[in-house]
Amino acid sequence: MIWYNTMMKVDKKLKSCFIEYTNTYFNLAIPKRHPKCSTTYLGYAIINLALAYLMTKEERYLARAKDFMNGVCSYTKWGNAHLVNVDLSASFILFGLSLGYNYLESYLTKEEKKKYLKNIKEHAHIMYEYKINNINNGWSTNYWQNHNWINHTAILLAGSILKEDKLINEALENFKIVFKNLAEDGSNYEGVSYWRYGGMWLFIAAWLIKELGYYDYFKEVKYLENTFYYRLYQSDSTLLKQLNFGDCHDRYSSHSLVVYYLIAKYYNNPYAKYLADKVLDNIYQEQYLSHIKPGILPELGLSMLAYSNIKAKDVKELPLYRYFEDLGLIAIRSSWSKDSIVFSLKCGYPGGKTQWLNGNFNTMALSHHHPDNLSYILTKGNDYFVIDDGYNRNILAKNHNVLLVDDRLTDIENKNDIYLASIKDRLNKYEDYNYLNYHGDIKKIVYQDNYLALEAVNTNIYPLDLNINEVKRVVCIVKDIKYIIFLDVFKSKDKHNYKSIINSDYVPKIKGDLAIYQGLDSKMYHYVNSNLKLSSTNFKQTIKSIMTTQEPDNYVLTNMYSTSYEVEGNDAVIVEILACNKLKVVKKDNYYLINNEDKLYYNISKEYSDALGILITKEKIIVLDGSYLYFNNNVLLESREKSNYIIEVKDEIFK
Repeated sequence: MIWYNTMMKVDKKLKSCFIEYTNTYFNLAIPKRHPKCSTTYLGYAIINLALAYLMTKEERYLARAKDFMNGVCSYTKWGNAHLVNVDLSASFILFGLSLGYNYLESYLTKEEKKKYLKNIKEHAHIMYEYKINNINNGWSTNYWQNHNWINHTAILLAGSILKEDKLINEALENFKIVFKNLAEDGSNYEGVSYWRYGGMWLFIAAWLIKELGYYDYFKEVKYLENTFYYRLYQSDSTLLKQLNFGDCHDRYSSHSLVVYYLIAKYYNNPYAKYLADKVLDNIYQEQYLSHIKPGILPELGLSMLAYSNIKAKDVKELPLYRYFEDLGLIAIRSSWSKDSIVFSLKCGYPGGKTQWLNGNFNTMALSHHHPDNLSYILTKGNDYFVIDDGYNRNILAKNHNVLLVDDRLTDIENKNDIYLASIKDRLNKYEDYNYLNYHGDIKKIVYQDNYLALEAVNTNIYPLDLNINEVKRVVCIVKDIKYIIFLDVFKSKDKHNYKSIINSDYVPKIKGDLAIYQGLDSKMYHYVNSNLKLSSTNFKQTIKSIMTTQEPDNYVLTNMYSTSYEVEGNDAVIVEILACNKLKVVKKDNYYLINNEDKLYYNISKEYSDALGILITKEKIIVLDGSYLYFNNNVLLESREKSNYIIEVKDEIFK
């Protein structure tokens, strides 16, 4: 039986939780007709009841498993409203019915076997024919999109149960392409919620392919090994919620015991086991505060099968900072404590560098990727001070904490797949445009003693008719995220309106150049200034999007309290300073005095430095976008390259 031999060594708490949840199926009505909603939960019900029977040999589980198997086999279609029979509802049921059949085959009558195999074959062939007839159209060849992974895993399992080579080979060939082109750093452009919902199936597929004896992708694919860290570093300070870049229906819907156990098992990763244990302790919170269904409880059967019993290690042993180059994503935290400050910023290629360079417009589907280059998220404890929009099918740039030029960021907006729509529009207008140039970059990164400086450049994403020379954010983070500095740089041949957008859970109180956000447990301070006349506008944004085309009346609602800071000109610099502890900023002739001790210099004489800014603290001198620094007849920095530099402070220099 597939995977079953691994299941009997599971944790008692996990086993108890599994049985407790599986017992709820006795009170769950099985619709006599296919309901007008997503039916992904029905596949999991079959798996869980089948496993419960094998574990306990209680006949009630076998009888109830058959009830669900008979129920799905009575439907003339699998799915509702959109892509009926050929998408997620169908593939979840196909996977569940196939695995349930695999486990219960010895306990079925001839008539039952015939009925179930008939339905497995019929629906597997419907999905297979759809895949073959829709090459370069939809999930069939959207190799980096969750529908592709889920649907092909179902085809693979069904083919294995039916012993049909054409089904097996089609799925195997698909996954050869998928696994070859995943980001090696483990990042996922669809966001943490889809990492959990769809990305889990990359692991199930690799696990199944290994179990069936074809390939061991766990040994070959760096994504599978490293993606745990993408998930971990996109966690808030409690580790239970996430940072919602990409499509994230809520701040939960983000953990997968299946993935954590498989990573712990195949990579001997004790930190994955630690996070799995933490999630198991809070599993009902994850399930019932999540909008994406079925959720973590219905997956408990698969979690049992994947379970690893290696000893856990606390994640506090890990570094506080990590950079995911493929996606253009940095993450840093003040500590691993539950009230820590967590900051993340994103600027990269649409869909990630690997996909953008190796894919093509027929095989890419970026509908879960938002125009969030230069956007950032900031949390402290339970407070989400700077937030992203979450789940959104009609995307606007101002829904993100980005820099706008004449209210624009992308060529096209208010669409679902905004990056692909924009690049296609650009290629129609400018036939000689090289689409490989269409990306942002994080570069000039320097990290030392939990000080961080970097440059995030997004110039090439802005519409060409704006005649932009440069748009970038130079970022400096002081040790333990005492405060964060943004130098927002705009340069253009033409005069423009430049805006910096910040979105929050909270309504700010404005005191001069300082906005104060009162959270549940703490405050955030946001200071904004510029070399040009600065104005600001407060407004509220409400984003409403249906969760799935299977249920057009089910939607997610997100409210954000937003502020735009704007200037007019050709070249401009907006200075932003954020802090979650305390912040007092006084502007002097050529520097900002921060908290009565640190100095951020600007408009620096070329005699001393060519830097955009220089921050001097008691411990460090941070040179931002510069190549030299001379002070008191001392050469503190002399380089051939303009970059960011962190220099140790020597007291004698300042005497």
